[in-house]
Amino acid sequence: MTDCIEGFSRPEILSDTNMWYCSVCKEHKRAEKKLDIWRLPKYLVIHLKRFAFTSIFRSKIDTVVEFPLENFDLTQYELSGSSEQPSVYNLIAISVR
Repeated sequence: MTDCIEGFSRPEILSDTNMWYCSVCKEHKRAEKKLDIWRLPKYLVIHLKRFAFTSIFRSKIDTVVEFPLENFDLTQYELSGSSEQPSVYNLIAISVR
């Protein structure tokens, strides 16, 4: 699961078809985007992407994801550092659709 979190926060260069619009120079620019976790909630819901889409069809992603049932510590991924307690989670439910 930590591979998924690290993949989520890995920097990504936007493609030519998905450029960022600069409101100062009024032009589209290739940019780098990066998502980080500022603060973690008391209850965490994780939704895994299970299908890859192309312009013609979709295919199921069959990568195995291992998730700890207890003591899943995400403290190192939280940027704010404002939590008084470590951000540790226990699995309480799974929804398979």
